Amino acid sequence: MGTGAADNTVFAIAVGPDGSVYATGSFSAMGGVANTGRIARWDPSLSTWNAMGTGLALPAGFALTVGHDGSVIVGGSFTSAGGVADTAFIAYWDGAWNAMGTGMGNDVNALATGIDGRIYAGGVFVTAGGSAANRVAVWDPDALTWAALGSGLGSTCNGLAVNAAGTLFAVGIFTTAGGNSALRAASWNGSLWSALSSGLDNTGTKVVVGPDNMVYVIGSFGSAGGITLIDRGLARWNGYAWSHLDIDLPGTPTIYAILSSKYVDPVVKQKYNLFLGFNTTGTGNFAGKVSPDNEGSVPAYSKIIYSRSGGTSAIIE
Repeated sequence: MGTGAADNTVFAIAVGPDGSVYATGSFSAMGGVANTGRIARWDPSLSTWNAMGTGLALPAGFALTVGHDGSVIVGGSFTSAGGVADTAFIAYWDGAWNAMGTGMGNDVNALATGIDGRIYAGGVFVTAGGSAANRVAVWDPDALTWAALGSGLGSTCNGLAVNAAGTLFAVGIFTTAGGNSALRAASWNGSLWSALSSGLDNTGTKVVVGPDNMVYVIGSFGSAGGITLIDRGLARWNGYAWSHLDIDLPGTPTIYAILSSKYVDPVVKQKYNLFLGFNTTGTGNFAGKVSPDNEGSVPAYSKIIYSRSGGTSAIIE
């Protein structure tokens, strides 16, 4: 995408309703374009990076989400957006930078857009809009106000996601949610926090929801719900229990990013793509199934060939 970031890291990417791609991080410029420090917009029709006002002040942007009205919300550790007052740690772009009330009292690590258009923020902060909100809060774009989610989280929130029913999922380093035990993973149903079983044994960094409402979490944990995982730092929550994914990544990877596609097969509900970014190379393994079709009139039986990278194979007929 052009010449990319001039230096340093991209922490988050989001796609707008017009196909524009937004990137935020700690970079000082994008594609050599002026005023693209910490945030920039990629125009896919022109294949160019574009400034968003004068960008974000240091240090960095950490999270992005797109509102129902197409506005782009950014959270991070930056001290202002475009030089606009009250835009420390969080702001939104609709062609110009705007404050969200009086903003947050500290870093915003995660953002998510609810099914009703409200914006959820999570991070290190303990105030939102000047009122108490422990590490998680919700912005009402109609009332232009922040609200706490109960008594919030006991420590830092790193990731947020919302499912089709409007339930919010949070992961981080916290061990309580709503004042009750919730080991690094919890859900909010609009009025109450709930633990996700016995949670994670170490930090959760990101969470996404698949189109079938399966919840996927990455982090530095080795077990989830008491289950020792095949791949450290990768687990699935189905609404009542944790499980492995049916894959075994090469080596012992650190997983940095996760993305679920929005495509759902009209017949096979669970058919969608899950993308992972990790730091190892080599051969991984996965489980799957295929249902062959016989469109002829004569009975036929499948031939199954198992092969491996070493060159040997086995055939079942």
